[in-house]
Amino acid sequence: MAGSAAGGFVTRAFESMLKECANKKYNTLQSAIQTYLDSGKDFNQQSSIGETEQALSAASNQSVSSESNARAEKLEVGSDHSTGAPSTAQEVESTSSHASITKVLANAGHTLGGAEAKLVLNPLKLAFETKNIKVAELALDCLHKLIEYNHLEGDPGIAGGKNAELFTDILNMVCSCVDNSSPDSTARQVLKVLLTAVASAKMRVHGEPLLGVIRVCCNIALNSKSPINQATSKAMLTQMLSITFRRMETDVVSSDSSQPKEAYLEDGSKSMVEELSSSDRNGPRITSVDAHLEEIQNFVGGSDIKGLEAVLMKAMDLEDGGTARRGMSPETMSVEQRDALLVFHTLCKMGMKENNDEVTTKTRILSLEFLQFVEE
Repeated sequence: MAGSAAGGFVTRAFESMLKECANKKYNTLQSAIQTYLDSGKDFNQQSSIGETEQALSAASNQSVSSESNARAEKLEVGSDHSTGAPSTAQEVESTSSHASITKVLANAGHTLGGAEAKLVLNPLKLAFETKNIKVAELALDCLHKLIEYNHLEGDPGIAGGKNAELFTDILNMVCSCVDNSSPDSTARQVLKVLLTAVASAKMRVHGEPLLGVIRVCCNIALNSKSPINQATSKAMLTQMLSITFRRMETDVVSSDSSQPKEAYLEDGSKSMVEELSSSDRNGPRITSVDAHLEEIQNFVGGSDIKGLEAVLMKAMDLEDGGTARRGMSPETMSVEQRDALLVFHTLCKMGMKENNDEVTTKTRILSLEFLQFVEE
């Protein structure tokens, strides 16, 4: 069976989906799965043909007479036509594609190339579109393994980033798999995929996709009827926040350590840019998020919504061009710093909701709990 050893979890998931789709009208999904499975069969057949041709080539090399060599060449040409085998160049090209996927999926940490990732992810995207619970859960489990084994590398949320559009689409579809009526099992699968994606060192989730992940987890924490799922989503949100802000702190440290040495003009004096940079480095390092976290300390655990709103407006001013430190602007922020600020904004907005209904109250309390966690 194709892929039974290398990348077997992908093949098993796709075959299970085919069985689930057998009596349903998911023709596009079935076709995409079959394309992947057939590529594996073609790879095995072509490998066998390649071994045969290698044997024929070895026999030909041992031949002494040129006439025998010519006959051997005719025999090879005739064999290609009689078996319908592709030419050598075509064979190498077609086998290398699936050989690449096979090798990648056989080893954790090896990543799929762009074309190979599309071949594997396309059936998963179509599976999510069916809205069939069993099919979607099979796809979620398969995607979780692909991310967990570091087979997917890219930058969803960064314009022009590696596999950004493809991975953003797949994450959005994962988020759409769960709503207030979804089974508990589906919600747990979605949470598992999302946390694994955010924690992944290779699938680096940023910007809007990151906020989408956090919103879905918050929705499960607030609206799930399962106490287990509520507790799980809150725990996972805590981990996601920890990862996001830890990456920001790590980036700040690495940025400080990589500051350029002082530059001098031809007359031996320091350049104006370097003098300003030097004075900044001598002062305390205050990031945009750090500055606002200091202010929010007085509001955490309380009900001063106007106070939270004032803090948020300062953060919004920062995004519009203000600075928390000289030389620090949204344009010069790293991706990690902007992620932390976006997450902080989202939590503040949740805490600013002013309605007094039960859902709004729960939302406000949840956001304040996470803001307190961030501050700590």
